[in-house]
Amino acid sequence: MSKKLKFILLLLLSLTSVFFAEVISGSMKFPLYDLWGWFVVIPLYGLHTIVLLYIITKYTDNKRVLFSTLFFAGVLFGLYEAYLTKVLWVGLNDEPLIFLDISVMDFIVLVFLWHPIMSFIIPSLVFEGFMTNSNNLFQGLPKKFKNLVTKRKLRITLFVFIGAFLSFNSLGPLELLLSGLGMGLPILLIYYLLRKKDIHTKYSLEEILPSNKGFIVCVVLLSIIYILMGLFIQRDILTLSNQLSIWVLYIIFGLLFYFKLRGNNLEEVDEVIKEPITFKYMTIYLLIIVITGVIFVTVNWYLGSQLLFMVLTWIFWMALGLSLLYYSLLH
Repeated sequence: MSKKLKFILLLLLSLTSVFFAEVISGSMKFPLYDLWGWFVVIPLYGLHTIVLLYIITKYTDNKRVLFSTLFFAGVLFGLYEAYLTKVLWVGLNDEPLIFLDISVMDFIVLVFLWHPIMSFIIPSLVFEGFMTNSNNLFQGLPKKFKNLVTKRKLRITLFVFIGAFLSFNSLGPLELLLSGLGMGLPILLIYYLLRKKDIHTKYSLEEILPSNKGFIVCVVLLSIIYILMGLFIQRDILTLSNQLSIWVLYIIFGLLFYFKLRGNNLEEVDEVIKEPITFKYMTIYLLIIVITGVIFVTVNWYLGSQLLFMVLTWIFWMALGLSLLYYSLLH
């Protein structure tokens, strides 16, 4: 594989992560049309995803990857919300519930749900299923999670839920439509052009990921982002006390990730599932996400139910995040 093709594929993986994590949440509405998006957000999400997938594929070596392994990798991903954005310390609202210097509700939602699922697992599964000839990540999913990917009605339900989350974008219907399609359509175009050349039949996920030297470069670049954003974004928030809490959490979840890697199911890949999502249906699902978001934001504005919808959604997210943590600890 040429270096140019590898770069394009890894950029596509990065853009997929940004779409599900940042555009759906509304944290960054137009990342493709903003210098901060190109020089910070896309590298940030891409490098996290690439580094974690590299570690996972190296340890599992063509074996199916358990959901719990992916989950705790995503938890480590989510901890960036401490040093880079400081959200885990200060919270997203004016009166966060603070315990041991951590904003509890933000921690549960961002670290146990949003980043493991939306920033890491879903983008990785989409990229693997749509752009590689391997399916090691998919095969390690629990049966119920596999049904969400393979059964059309359940898949539609999943994307309707994601579309509902898009209504958090804090934009009007037209702007929300532009935000979703403005990121989603260019990504789909890149997928289409690469698939037209049958790239998706030629390489496995492991072959697309960087070499050992490339991995080191990615780690160095990610470290630079951490250092610069840690020092120059709300530096006054940093104290020894709140940093100790995060260090302890990094150690705990780092060890859990390590033990999950060591105990990962070592059965060889024995299922061959080709194209769980075709290009036609991927286009349809993008439209479902965006149109659902437009419908939800319009209805909420009309009924004046934005606050109620937000509160109920956060309660649901916290319950789901804790459930995923519980499942991953046991399996």
